[in-house]
Amino acid sequence: MDIKSLNKIKFGVNGIPSDEIELIAQKYIAQGNDCLKRNDFNGAIVKFNIAKKHAQNPPEAFLGLGRAYKYKKDFNNAETNFKIYLEQKPDDVEIIVQLGEVFKEKGQYYQACNQFEKALKINPNDDSARRQLLSTSNDILFIYSPQSGLYENKRYAKENMKNALNLALKALPKNYTNDMKDLKVGFDYTSELGGRSNIAQYEHKKRKITVTSDYIYASPNLVASYLIHEFVHAKDNDPYTSICEEQDAYRAQAEFWVYNSNNVQDPEMDYVASLYKQSAKALNDRVEEIYTLRDPSINKTSPNHPKNQSINANSLNPSHTLKYSSIIA
Repeated sequence: MDIKSLNKIKFGVNGIPSDEIELIAQKYIAQGNDCLKRNDFNGAIVKFNIAKKHAQNPPEAFLGLGRAYKYKKDFNNAETNFKIYLEQKPDDVEIIVQLGEVFKEKGQYYQACNQFEKALKINPNDDSARRQLLSTSNDILFIYSPQSGLYENKRYAKENMKNALNLALKALPKNYTNDMKDLKVGFDYTSELGGRSNIAQYEHKKRKITVTSDYIYASPNLVASYLIHEFVHAKDNDPYTSICEEQDAYRAQAEFWVYNSNNVQDPEMDYVASLYKQSAKALNDRVEEIYTLRDPSINKTSPNHPKNQSINANSLNPSHTLKYSSIIA
C-alpha cells in the first residue's frame, strides 16, 4: 500500500482502522443482545462494556447496558446508561419510558412523571407512557392519602378489567368460553422470569387468569389481548403448556391486536402483530425460538392441545371475530 492510500485510512484505537473497530463493536453488541434474550444479564454487561472499549460511545452498547442493569434491579447504573443513550437518541420513546420506570423504582415519582409526559408529547398514542403516568400519579396520591390512593387503584382496576373482558369475549368465537365459567380473571402480582414479571399468566390449579398489576392503567384493548392469549391456555383445562400451545395463543392475540388496537401503540404487541402481518409462520418461528431459549426441554405439543395449524396473515377475519383456526383448542 502506498503512502497516499495509507493516509486515506481513518485509524481508531491502537492504530486499528476505524471501520474495523466498528465491526468489532457491533459483534460484541450482538453478543450482548443474545445474552439479554437468554436472561444472562451479567454476560450482557460484559459484552456491552467490551463494545464500548472498541468504539466511540456506541449508543446500542449504552442501551443494552441500561436494559441489563434495569433487569438486575441496579437502577443507578440503569439510569446512567439510559441517559447517555438518550443524549444520542433523544426521541426514543420506549427508552424515555424505561428511564421513567427506573425513576419510579427509585421512588423519584415526579422525575418519573416528567419522563412519561415527555414520551407522550412525542407519541400521544404510546400506551406504556400513558399507563405509567396514570400509575405513578396514583402512587403520588397514595403518599398524601393512602386511603384515596387505594380506593382509586381498586376502582380503576375493576372498571378496566370489566371493559377488557367484554372486549375479549366479544372477539372470541361464539360459545368458546362456555366451559370456562369457573375461571377467575383479575389484576394481581405475577411470577417473575429473568427479572421481569409476566404480563399475564394462567394458573391451572386456581383456574385463574392474572394480568400483572403493572397493567391496571393499561388500555382495556391491550389488557384484552393478553386475556385472549390466556384463554387459549385455559381452554385445555390442563396444567401443561407447549410450543404449539404458545404459538396458538400468540396468533390469537396478534389477530385481535391487528383489528382492535384502536390506535393504541405498545412496543410488545406491535412487534407481535408485525410478525403476524408478515406471516403466521414468522410469528410461530419467533415464539418457538423464545420459548426454546427459556426452556430447552419444553415439549412441542401438550396432551390436550392438538398440533397447531399454521394460517397466513391474509386469513385475518375482517369481522373482528377470531376464527377457530386462530385459537386451536
